[in-house]
Order: sequence, then structure tokens, then C-alpha cells
Amino acid sequence: MSENNPLQIHKELTETLERYISTTLPIARRYPELKKKFRDYLSENKLVNGPYLETLPDFEKGKTLFDLLKGNGGFVHDGLENLPEEILDRNLHRHQEEALTAACRDNNSLVVATGTGSGKTETFIYPIANRLLNDPKPEAPGIRCLLIYPMNALANDQLYYRIAPLFGCDLSDAGITFGRYTSQTPNDPSRADEEARLKENDKLLAALGQSEIPSNWLLTRPEMLKNPPKILVTNYAMLEHLLLLPRNAPLFSNSQLQCIVLDEIHTYSGAQATEVAFLLRKLKSLLGVTEKLQVFGTSASFPQGENNDEKIIDFASKLFGETVDKVIRGNRELHQILKRECTEFSLSIKTWSKLGKALKDLESTEELDDYIWNEILETNNLTDKIPALDPSLKFQAALEQIFAENIEIRKTAHILEAKTIQAFTEVANNVFHGYENTENIDLSEALSVVVHVGILAKRNSNSFPLLPARYHMAANGVEGVCVLPSNSKEGWSDIKLLRNYQNNDDGGIYYPLMVCRKCGQ
Repeated sequence: MSENNPLQIHKELTETLERYISTTLPIARRYPELKKKFRDYLSENKLVNGPYLETLPDFEKGKTLFDLLKGNGGFVHDGLENLPEEILDRNLHRHQEEALTAACRDNNSLVVATGTGSGKTETFIYPIANRLLNDPKPEAPGIRCLLIYPMNALANDQLYYRIAPLFGCDLSDAGITFGRYTSQTPNDPSRADEEARLKENDKLLAALGQSEIPSNWLLTRPEMLKNPPKILVTNYAMLEHLLLLPRNAPLFSNSQLQCIVLDEIHTYSGAQATEVAFLLRKLKSLLGVTEKLQVFGTSASFPQGENNDEKIIDFASKLFGETVDKVIRGNRELHQILKRECTEFSLSIKTWSKLGKALKDLESTEELDDYIWNEILETNNLTDKIPALDPSLKFQAALEQIFAENIEIRKTAHILEAKTIQAFTEVANNVFHGYENTENIDLSEALSVVVHVGILAKRNSNSFPLLPARYHMAANGVEGVCVLPSNSKEGWSDIKLLRNYQNNDDGGIYYPLMVCRKCGQ
């Protein structure tokens, strides 16, 4: 298992940068004092700041998707009942429920401006599914929904792990076709060739939950030109290409466009925003769209505030050329399970340290599971300190059940809730304040294990962990080195790592240190 102590990573990164920077300025051996002074300065000037610990807590909870189905008194098509139980019965984030209500019940157009990992995809993909399941003429040809991404990587990620599993597997009976038309979409290979290529992606097959590629997933350009998909995934550059060349005209024949999604909408600014705005108007003009389209924009980068919401609505409306009705926001809160009262248990600094060393010693090919976990506890005599896993639960869910009652996990969560980004050492000192530490174990080492276990502990792959945290470090380099000349043995009296030439206090002028690559002088 890779190193999970950020202080160790900080140390290794600093040492690597110091070695790299020193080799870019090879000072000749005839200047040993200058060489030593230069290395000392590299050590004294922080090349890496941090580490900092940031928490990304869970979001306020709303109803379940099951509660919103029409058969249960809601407004969402009952066809979504075919989704897995763990998705149907999981409480939606409140902003997801608000988005579904506005989009599915009130037919609003939205900008979803919520944080990273907030489930923004569900705020447009479920309304799209609801719209297509309610299609009065499902057999009629033509594109219904257009999903535009700023980069192919984002388009691929959404297609493989969100769109294909939903429409290709969970809702496969509805026969909703979908496809990606970008520069990466093959033009020559047969469908069989492309299916074979996709089957080499184990992560994709795991997301699909099957070994076959869904038949309603259109994989090649000829397929889509012959039978345009109901959901078309592309990027804005390719969209312009599609509208420009006559050979692509069949893709938009019989189009019944009803919905447009712009993911990462904040990326469209300045001249690019103008270009995309005109592109969307050109699209609607070409397709003869006269009815109001439902549009969705998503972003994790828009600023908060009511005045900002008005500006966002104005920006998005001008960009889409459609009226955007509202901005959806999300509020984070402490993990629900950590709010429950329980019989808490604590682990000593020494116990956390022992557990961390055992996890670190795992082979890189070993995937932590209940068997390995139990073996670690037994080998390190920790079975009497850490409660046993519930064998009826999956490993990570059993970890969540246990460590939701752990005092150090709870303290870390509460400390980070008060101030989401803090120095890692500061958090460690606060979490273990007053704890016995006779062996002088580095508190940061113990905290790194608390965070590691807190990240592992979660109900399922779609749930927030107990401690949804991440580390930050800021690295910088040295653009230049200046020396103050003198009559000393080596011809210098001082050295500074500076970005620009600078006068010193006594009026001396520091000159750039330049070394001949050939002779080293």
C-alpha cells in the first residue's frame, strides 16, 4: 500500500525538488563554499508548503428517488424503478431533490452550482431519463438531448460510468439510444472491433455490471449517421464541425431537440463564450427549433451569494439563448451517522500507529478486504482494541459501522467542520491533545491513519465516506540566483534566491549567477 502520511510525502517532494533545482545550476568544484551556501538556501527556503487537510463533508439530505416516483405520489416516471435498490433507497442530496423537482415537475431550466462530488450529474441525467421515458413517440427518429462537454476526457468519463450504465443497463428495456460523437469516435472500425476494444476496459465492465456492451449504445460514426441517437454526447469543437460539413447532415435529420446540457459551464468565458453562444443559436436555426428548450448548466466554480445567482442566470441565459429559471445550490453538513448518539470508543496514539504501519506494509497488489483486515488485527494484537467486523456487511460498510463510533474520527470531523482547510500538524495536535504519548510517536503519523481509515469507511461505492478528506501541498521553484561580488577567496560575499535583481540594504547590487555549462565557471 502506498505511503499515506502526507508529512512523508512532503519530505520526499521537498528533497526531490532540492536535488532537481541544484542540478540545473551545476556550480563548479572550485566554489565549494558557494555550492554549500546554495544548497543551504534551498533547504531554508520552503519549496513545498503544507500539507493542509481539507474536508469535503456530505450534503444535506432529502427524499429518496423511490419517494419521487409517480407510483408513490411523486412526479418522476415509474420506469426509474428499474434502478438498483441501493440507488433508489438512498436519500438524495437536498439540492438533487430540488433540481429534480424543478426540472421534472416544473420543466425549469437550471444551473447547478454545487461543490465537487455533489452529484451534479444526477441533476440532469435523471430529468433526461424522465423526459425520454415520457416521450409520446419513442419510436420516432432523431436526437432529443444534446450533452456538450469542454473536453473529451470529461465526455468519456460521463459516457462510460454514468450514461452507459443508466441507459444501457438499468433502463435498457426502454431502448433509449445514446452515443458519443467526438474526434475519438471511430469512423472505419466495425461495431465488433469497437466492442472488443471497450471490453478491455475492466472499469467500464464493472460499471456496466455485465460483460457485453449494450446494443443501444451506438459506437461508430456510421451507426449514428444512419440512426441518430436519442442522446448525443459531444464537445463544442466537434459540434461546430458537425454543423459545418454536409456529410454530417444525416445526424441532425428528423431531429426533435428538446434539451441541451453544458457541463462545466464556467469554462465558457470571453471570446469562447461568444463562440459557443453563436454556435448554439446556429444549431437551433439549422434544426428549426421554435419551442423553448430545457437547458442545464453545471459548475463547481461559481461564487456564492444571491447577487451572484442573478449574474449567473443572466450569463447562462445569454449563453444558451434560452431563459434559465434558477440556480441550484447545495449545503454541506457533517456525515449523518456521525450525528447519532452512540457508545464511543477510543484508540491510543500507539494503536493508530501500529495499524498504520500494518496497512503500509501491505503489498501494492493486495486489495484490503475483511480477511486481510482481520489478519492485520490478529497479527498486531489489536483484536481487543478494535471491534470486530459485522460479517453480514460488505467490508467498507462494516468499517463505517465500527468507526462511526470512534472518538478520533468524530473529533477530526468536528474540527474540520469548523474550518474546512487547516494545517495537517495543527489538526493532529488538536485531535490528540491530552493523549498519552510515552513513545513520542509523531502525532501526524497517527492522524494520517485516522484519515485513511475514515476515507475507507463508507456504506457503498456511491456513498460519502466518514471522513471525505484530501491533502493539499503547494510547490514552487527558483527562477534565478543572485550573488553579491566581493574580494573574498571565491569572489562573493552573499547569495540570494530571487526572482528579480534586487538591491541589498547597504547598496550592494546582486548579479545573476551564471555558470558556463561547458567548463563549469
